Amino acid sequence: EISLGLVGSEMCIRDSRNIPYIKVFVVSAIWALTTVFPVVLESENAPSFEVLLWIFLERWSYFLAFTLLFDLRDRKTDNSSLKTVPMLIGVSGTKRLSFLLLAIGMTFSLISTSQNASKVLIITWYVIAFALVLRTRETNHPLYFTGILDGWLGMHAIFYAIALF
Repeated sequence: EISLGLVGSEMCIRDSRNIPYIKVFVVSAIWALTTVFPVVLESENAPSFEVLLWIFLERWSYFLAFTLLFDLRDRKTDNSSLKTVPMLIGVSGTKRLSFLLLAIGMTFSLISTSQNASKVLIITWYVIAFALVLRTRETNHPLYFTGILDGWLGMHAIFYAIALF
């Protein structure tokens, strides 16, 4: 069942490249959902819908900010007929949008967290994310994207778990 869902998701993502501007939203929503469900499954008391919505919105804005950076990288190799957000708003517009999305995500995360130690970790996490966006260029080495940015995306769940404890 799960593998069928993943295959369906992969097909949806591939096909979404043909729909103008939609791919980044689909990819980031899937990332957000796959990181929210473990919170629900591992929780002894199921979080309220409001809490789940805050978590989803925080993660969706975070993942969307980074997904936009990968579209920025792909601007040179994408077909000129393909419509992406970076092609519409340019490099600086894309980076500004990523900054805004990170600020929104950090705000959602700080609002939903009551512990001061967790807030320090969250702020630290987002400061590093802001720095990564600032350093992103279309000309960055491919390892910057596949190593550093992908790695930082993967670390999100680990960092979030640390903040909870």
